[in-house]
Amino acid sequence: MDALKQKALKKYSDNLAQLITRLSAFYEGTNTTIDAELKILRGHLSGKPDFSLAAVSINKLSPLLMDGDQHVRHQIKNKVADLQATVKKIQQLDQTPEELRRSIAQQLTSLSAPTTSLEQMFSHLFSAVSLVETCVKSSHLPEGNNESNSSGVDGAVDEVKTEIVSELLQWVDVYARKKPNDTELIELKTVLAEGLSEQQLLESCLVLIRVIINETMLDASANGKAIQRIHAAINKTDKHVASSISLSQKITERDNAQVEQIEGILGEFDSSLKQQKDVEELKTKAHEYIDQIRSEVHDKHKINSSEQEKLMSLLVDMQAQLTSLQKQTLSYKKRLVEQKNSLYTDPLTGVPNRLAYNERAVKAMSFAETQNDPLALSVIDIDHFKSINDQYGHAAGDRTLQVIAKNLMKNLRPNEFLARWGGEEFALLMQNQSDKNLKSRLDEMREELSQLPFKFKQTPVKITASFGASCYKNGETLQQFFERADKALYSAKKTGRNRVIIEL
Repeated sequence: MDALKQKALKKYSDNLAQLITRLSAFYEGTNTTIDAELKILRGHLSGKPDFSLAAVSINKLSPLLMDGDQHVRHQIKNKVADLQATVKKIQQLDQTPEELRRSIAQQLTSLSAPTTSLEQMFSHLFSAVSLVETCVKSSHLPEGNNESNSSGVDGAVDEVKTEIVSELLQWVDVYARKKPNDTELIELKTVLAEGLSEQQLLESCLVLIRVIINETMLDASANGKAIQRIHAAINKTDKHVASSISLSQKITERDNAQVEQIEGILGEFDSSLKQQKDVEELKTKAHEYIDQIRSEVHDKHKINSSEQEKLMSLLVDMQAQLTSLQKQTLSYKKRLVEQKNSLYTDPLTGVPNRLAYNERAVKAMSFAETQNDPLALSVIDIDHFKSINDQYGHAAGDRTLQVIAKNLMKNLRPNEFLARWGGEEFALLMQNQSDKNLKSRLDEMREELSQLPFKFKQTPVKITASFGASCYKNGETLQQFFERADKALYSAKKTGRNRVIIEL
């Protein structure tokens, strides 16, 4: 095989090695077992690639990748944390019976243990729903209790119920965007928006659980098929490389054998030349040896042409497989990015949702503790939002949320992160934000919102928002951090709205 063909083969082999190395980096972090095998695979492909050993690693990796469920586990962890927060709110109700408190304590203990499967998560969810139902039933106090206590319990239960409905609505929005024509999701969203009884709330939870299970199974199936296609393409390309290398070795061996044979013929000719004294006989011998050499060269050319055609065919197929593999990988990566964006984005306003907020807040709190960096949180609530919906319709309310979200996002600084918390509330994380100029910063944003030009049915309407804020204290939980800001928001709304209150 000539130098050009060898150079082309080496180029394709190097490209394949680089592609597989990049693919291994793409999956790195899935779990420790996969990481260890990926490290071995990269070792086989670095420097002078050893494709035979690399194929062994690829075969080991295939079942590991098929079983990769870290994405699902990550979502399970977040949802269990949300359940913990909801159950703790039930525990904090003043009129919760002692027996129910014990059940809640058991539930919290169960939630604090690692949850490794969807089955466990749904078991926790059903238990939490049962606790809510029991709490609602226990809130109907027996005769003789004063009206103020009953009112306080009902208000606390309504708060928990509102929290659950808000959480359900966010999940319904996420899946409704993926399946806009799903009648079950449309009906569920309508029921949640209009208000529902405790029984309807439980039924809604069951409907959403079925949707989540179906979508999770579909995503898992699609991801598995994508990985299978990529693995099949890698295996096929690996076989082409092995075949190309084997054929190249055969060509080289045959070339060496033919060179040796021609050298033998030339050696015989040289010996004969020394022995022959008759010129005519010498000519005859010379012609015989030349014919042998010509025959050998002709056979060599014929065989090489055939084998080089096979080699070029393998190289062309290999290039096609590499191109296909690159396209599949890019498509799969793009779909993963789209899934993540869909999961972490509020479909109505386009800003990050509560799930994105939870992840960002945990990281920000960790950074604040390790780097001694100030961190602030503000909860923003649109004033009199219910009256907008009642007077002008839900479409006007949705438009209001979109305009306000757009304005807040436009005025964010690099150290700030905005998410829709639920309903008409937004959460604003502010890293490297001390308490000294926190109020002035939030007042600036509040004033900007109050100056937005709103018109409903050709009537100018002034929209304002209330801000509650808190500064992070080392050691407190995410829930405690948020509750202090939420408490400040409550004070802002109670004392007249359209103002900033900070809970230090």
